Amino acid sequence: MSLKKTLVVVLTLALLAFLSGCATLTQKAAEKAVEQTTGAKVNTKEKKVTVETEEGKTEVQVETKKLPEDFPEDFPICEGAKEFNFLRQEGSEGVHLTVNYLVDKGLSEVDDFYKDSLPKNGYKIQQSISTSEFTSYTFKKDKIEGVVSMNVEEDTKQTSVMITMSVGK
Repeated sequence: MSLKKTLVVVLTLALLAFLSGCATLTQKAAEKAVEQTTGAKVNTKEKKVTVETEEGKTEVQVETKKLPEDFPEDFPICEGAKEFNFLRQEGSEGVHLTVNYLVDKGLSEVDDFYKDSLPKNGYKIQQSISTSEFTSYTFKKDKIEGVVSMNVEEDTKQTSVMITMSVGK
């Protein structure tokens, strides 16, 4: 990832922090700062930030009920997921997606769900790592490849699931 793209992502995430309840004036000032620093076009609305550059488009959205566009319809999501946070980066090679959600299930139940559901939906598990506190699977299907990781959140005891994938063109 180029330095400019990295800067856009970092500044976008910083801007997203402002979206969690700050005043409109502060939000507009943050938008302008990102645009002046990076030369990118920034658009914020309802807990969503979109940044466009010559290299592509980046979207960050928090607390949404829907998955990002380009998220494969056949990719398994554990029952009980209510809200998603995501980062979507569009570039010349395809789309990179990172999706995070919490579910009120134990780690072993979520682990079993992905261990069974990925192959049932045509995703080949290429590698797995598992401890008593963390599980991760790398997967591939056609032009889709990535990692699904899960761990238990200490404060809520919910299982946090993070899916990172590339969807090639």
